[in-house]
Amino acid sequence: MKHDETAHDAPARPVLQDRMLSVDVARGVAIFGMILVNATAYVHYAMPAPVPPFLLHANWDGFLAADFVFPAFLYIVGISIALSLAGAAGSDTRGTTVRHIGWRALKLVVLGFFLSNINLWYNEIVWSEARYFGVLQRIGIVYFITALIFLYVSPRAMAVIAGAILILYTGLLYVPLPTGQAADLSVAGLNIVSWVDHVILGSHAYYDRDLGYDPEGILSTLPGVAQCLMGVLTGLWLKQQDRTVAVAGRLAIAAAILLAAGIVLGFVHPIIKDLWTMTFVFVSTGIAMVILAAAWLVNDVLRRYGPVSHFFRVFGVNAIATYTFHFVTSFLVVSATGVGLKNLAGHILFDSLASLVPVAVYLAMNWVFAVWLWKRRIFVKI
Repeated sequence: MKHDETAHDAPARPVLQDRMLSVDVARGVAIFGMILVNATAYVHYAMPAPVPPFLLHANWDGFLAADFVFPAFLYIVGISIALSLAGAAGSDTRGTTVRHIGWRALKLVVLGFFLSNINLWYNEIVWSEARYFGVLQRIGIVYFITALIFLYVSPRAMAVIAGAILILYTGLLYVPLPTGQAADLSVAGLNIVSWVDHVILGSHAYYDRDLGYDPEGILSTLPGVAQCLMGVLTGLWLKQQDRTVAVAGRLAIAAAILLAAGIVLGFVHPIIKDLWTMTFVFVSTGIAMVILAAAWLVNDVLRRYGPVSHFFRVFGVNAIATYTFHFVTSFLVVSATGVGLKNLAGHILFDSLASLVPVAVYLAMNWVFAVWLWKRRIFVKI
């Protein structure tokens, strides 16, 4: 934990000339979305109660609003790498930087393992039921690999690596399974990527069944690296640009191209979050770029940092801290108080909307925690 008097500006002075506020705001949108989606899913599955379908992940193929938040965060991790490690690339300090990257990634993976198995810590620890992979584990692994690539290769080589990963990974998804079965992406788990998870992770996979796999599994981490590299390339490009409306427009155009490519290719290669397919990368990155373009225009070009930007920024500057806080307190959303709020709201709202009342109260609690950190100038660095 670090009290930082310079890395983040005070609320009374929100705009710094040399800091891209848009990155903090966009990161905040992603982490807020992750907490919203997780809390909504908890209400739906644990309460249980009906919720708006778009706030849940697609069952297998397809794309819902809930599906963009995690990949958007990975994309922004890439931008942050380009901004924070630029001085170390090609310098004599790379060795020290590599150790720092490795230590940070390890802490993310260990913290992720703890959070992925938080129910085991509350109850009896049964190691055969432990889940090795998860959201923070993927962030840590992707951050480590991407940061190393950034330190040692050129931007052009990074683009080639990202493209090669996506193309080769797409081909891999159609390779027959070692069991002799043909891959079928219309069936959950019937592909070699899921097969590897099932064979190596076994009961430790998130979905433990005949075609079990982990949505944040082993090989599906590779396209996450490609997506993070796309963020790195975006960050490097933004560093070279003037803060103008035209730049925001170019970002929006690039976003539209990615979205169109992902949607069109989706007719022949499905959009599947659990496999992190190339089409999923294109669509989710396109949405993330739209959010970044809007945040760039409002905060870095027009300098109109206001309540909405501040709301998301307090999440963005303490992303891992707020994500951890929500994970260890998520049981509150389905507590007796949460159920009572839902039942009370049910007298005047449709069931699916009434279910969001405890979610909204829980989100407000998380925001209060983020504001508490902000006002005390506590910026938690993992």
